[in-house]
Amino acid sequence: MALSIEERTFIRSKLPYGAQIDIARNIGVSKTTVYQYLSGLRNSERIENAVVNKFEEVQKSQKELRKRIYGQ
Repeated sequence: MALSIEERTFIRSKLPYGAQIDIARNIGVSKTTVYQYLSGLRNSERIENAVVNKFEEVQKSQKELRKRIYGQ
């Protein structure tokens, strides 16, 4: 897939506090490694997949919360 640095920056800005640590724990790498990936300093398909999955999970839960609050 190879996300661009702009896409990585956007995803990083939308992830809640602690999400990078969760991603790191789930795939067995350091939080620094995840940070380096999101900053464009490192490339890894495994980290990318984990980041995209976490981003989609966060987006889904935010959408469900909005639906419960606003009934939309």
